[in-house]
Parts: sequence; structure tokens; C-alpha cells
Amino acid sequence: MKNRPLPSPPPVPPATRAEVDKFLKGLQEFRAKDGKSIDEAGIKQFLDKMTVGSQQAIGRRIMMDILKSPPPERHDEPERKRQRPKRKPTKKTKTSPKSESKRASKKKRSPVKKKKAIRRR
Repeated sequence: MKNRPLPSPPPVPPATRAEVDKFLKGLQEFRAKDGKSIDEAGIKQFLDKMTVGSQQAIGRRIMMDILKSPPPERHDEPERKRQRPKRKPTKKTKTSPKSESKRASKKKRSPVKKKKAIRRR
């Protein structure tokens, strides 16, 4: 007999926001007052009491809320444009028109000589 894979369960509809709030308040009971230690055994028992479907529904609602949340609005700060750094003024000296260009024109330059590729063994 050939093994057949199990069918995947149908998708669970997302939970309501009230169910998510109730779930998060239930989790907060296991936090210590110092904020550093967590009662892991208590959280495990809390999650074991819930069905897998309700956990999936809560997870789906949380992800939907995160992905659909509007971007934060900024009322006080106008959008700033990036300013370019200011350059120091350069000293200008009197020069003749021929010396203005440091590089000679293409016609006056000597042609570039290419070296032949050497084959190494």
C-alpha cells in the first residue's frame, strides 16, 4: 500500500482584536515585576490550554495588524532636504589662456601604445 500524505488543514479565520487582547493580557501575567525573568513553565501551561486553531487565529490576526498598519505620521517635523557640504573657495590666479587647460587636446596628445600580451607557461 502506498503512503499518502496527510491533507493540510483548512486555513483558520483570523481572531478578533478582543481575543488577541485577552491573549496578550494572559501572557503578561507571567512576566516578573523586574521585567527580566519569565515564568516559562506557566507560559507553557497557558499555551497548552489553548487549541492549535485558536493559536493560529491569534497569530494570523497579529500578522494582519502588523502588515496593514499605516505608516507613522510626522506632524511637527517638516521633511528636510539633504544639504551638500560647502566647498572652500579656491584661489584664482591670473593665467594665460593656454595654461588654463592642464591636459592637452586629443589631437595634440601622443597615441597610447598598447603592450602585447605575453604568454606564460
